[in-house]
Amino acid sequence: MNKALREILIGAILGDAHIRKTGLNKAFISFEQSSKKADYLNFLHELVKKEGLPLMDETVRTYSRQDVRYNTQNSSLYFRTQSIEELRPLADMFLDEAGAKHIPKNIAEEFTHRSLAFWIMDDGQQVKKGGVTLCTDLLLEEVNILKEALKLNFNLDTNIHHKKSKNGSIYERIYIPKAGLDEIKPSIIPHIHDSMLYKINTGVGFKQNTEGFESNQESEMEIDLFDT
Repeated sequence: MNKALREILIGAILGDAHIRKTGLNKAFISFEQSSKKADYLNFLHELVKKEGLPLMDETVRTYSRQDVRYNTQNSSLYFRTQSIEELRPLADMFLDEAGAKHIPKNIAEEFTHRSLAFWIMDDGQQVKKGGVTLCTDLLLEEVNILKEALKLNFNLDTNIHHKKSKNGSIYERIYIPKAGLDEIKPSIIPHIHDSMLYKINTGVGFKQNTEGFESNQESEMEIDLFDT
């Protein structure tokens, strides 16, 4: 697995992607988004396929299911990889012994601008006054690990916002303020699909102006892989 693909998958797993271990030292990743985000999921599907990960289906699948949490019927788009040995190291990284998702304490060692961009596309929520929030369903200790990684790797000062869900439960969201987000935009925008630029209050014109921007992080200039 090349470095760029690993960075993409780390960002996606921090977001909505699910990774699972299977027998014979293998693992698979599934990707799902609401039908409203079809452009993004199709972009991700083509990107993963281009990078050579074997997929269960050649096209994205559409299906509906009942969300028992909110008693609503949701339409989703979905695809998953085949179970392969190449994905097992990521499964070992993000899953505990019981197979539950957790955040590794050393996440900062592999957390890049590209990873952050895919996390934002997967899980980010637009803040109209500026900045972006990153939704989590993690323990507070793990949220703090991610906050520390954002500070260490990107010099981002972040805050924790508490959000009450429709079913009454409280969860934490990481808020990246406008000033910090504006500082890193030139480094993450080359990796963000046009349909997701709204999440960071940016138009396509700004993205075009960042083409050729050179980040100070190794391997960040493999931008040709992500042109849309």
